[in-house]
Amino acid sequence: MIDIHCHILPEADDGPSSLEASLHMARTAVQLGIRTMYATPHHADGHFTNEADTVREAVNRFNRELSQASIPLDVRIGQEVRLHRYLIEDLLNAQVALLNNSSYFLLELPSVWTWEEWEETFYELDLLGLIPIIAHPERNPAILRKPDLLLELIRRGALSQVTAASLTGHFGRRVHKAALAMCEQRLTHFIASDAHLAGQRLEELPQAFRFIGSQFGEAYARHFQENAMALSVSERIYPWEPVVNHRKSIFGFKKKQSL
Repeated sequence: MIDIHCHILPEADDGPSSLEASLHMARTAVQLGIRTMYATPHHADGHFTNEADTVREAVNRFNRELSQASIPLDVRIGQEVRLHRYLIEDLLNAQVALLNNSSYFLLELPSVWTWEEWEETFYELDLLGLIPIIAHPERNPAILRKPDLLLELIRRGALSQVTAASLTGHFGRRVHKAALAMCEQRLTHFIASDAHLAGQRLEELPQAFRFIGSQFGEAYARHFQENAMALSVSERIYPWEPVVNHRKSIFGFKKKQSL
């Protein structure tokens, strides 16, 4: 398995507070069948700053520690950057860590946002050929209130990643229902752990793939890992077309028309 969203670097954010805890997390990942993991520390979220060069150095150091400890896990560079007013400037200045140095990056949305407020930013991303992967949209309050926001993002070229624990019910019924609907309506393209410690969320990644396989078939479940594999070998990801019944509310929630 490939996990594209994980907070495994020691002392980088709200993940492991020591190298020993990070190595324990890595061993757990390998036992679960994960062989490649993207280190995605929080950045520009009001609490943590982890610019691309800092993350790159930390990933290189951690991979050396993994090698010395004989842990067969390949950790790649990434970052979970919060949508903020200087995002385009930071991208142009190479302060945002692109996933595997590709044209894709993991983007966390604020709890409160509107399409009118950020439409220009997503338009500029498209002009730059940069593709945001929206992190855990099923847990974003603005999207839960107005699911059409996610549909608009996908139609504008963004991809999305749901958290495995959302699919297994860890975050409650409403989030589970949203995550499942996103998979059913082809509004998401990756499943990842968003794990912060060995005992949190990491173990639910294989469970989530089994659950999706039981709901939609094994071929559908494999497609999520095929997208992650394409990312890992720097290939373009061709997303499927969303399947949305406009006579019904998206996610099964009360639908609001305005973005």
